[in-house]
Amino acid sequence: MASMVEKDGQDDAFAGFEVVPLTSSPMLHAIASEPPSRENFSLELACESCGFQGDCMLNLGDNKVFCGRHANGCMMRHCQSSPCPIVISFLDLSIWDYCQDAYLDMYNILEIQPHYSFLHQIKFGEPAVLPNLRAKSDSFTGGISAADAPFSIVLEMAEPSAEPESENLNAASLPPQVSPPSPSAPTALPNTDGTPKLCKTERLPDSTKF
Repeated sequence: MASMVEKDGQDDAFAGFEVVPLTSSPMLHAIASEPPSRENFSLELACESCGFQGDCMLNLGDNKVFCGRHANGCMMRHCQSSPCPIVISFLDLSIWDYCQDAYLDMYNILEIQPHYSFLHQIKFGEPAVLPNLRAKSDSFTGGISAADAPFSIVLEMAEPSAEPESENLNAASLPPQVSPPSPSAPTALPNTDGTPKLCKTERLPDSTKF
């Protein structure tokens, strides 16, 4: 869309128009999958309706050539009955959408890039430098179209952690507890002849200190 640039609240007689191309169109599905053949195609082709030769336009739906409103308006009348109202100018390679009455941004719309690249190669003799919108789209959908990309939520339940091994030990696996002998417990001592002799340890008086 275009809008007059204003200065200090008044129209500037020397001001131009600010053109903001759109980044989408409801008629992109009507664009032909392939541009016309290079054979017998030229930017000097005349309008197929009135024969005007000069700044004509290419219809992106049926690849037909007609003149614009600056001449006899044959392309505008053709788009009223054509499934595709999107055209590209031979003069500056701008892309116009009669449906929205606005320019389209070829740098942000994948569907119009093949026709733009086709005319750019013919006009300038080199391919157009355009962003790889297909790779950018695939990066969000894992290589498939956004319409076919599945959407799902997967919930994973955490498994309970194993109990510590120390809690699984039973009493049989523990080493036996050895109790210290009681001070008054009898101790077996050998006699001179080898037979055991019992003796009894005596508690020292509390006043004894070492």
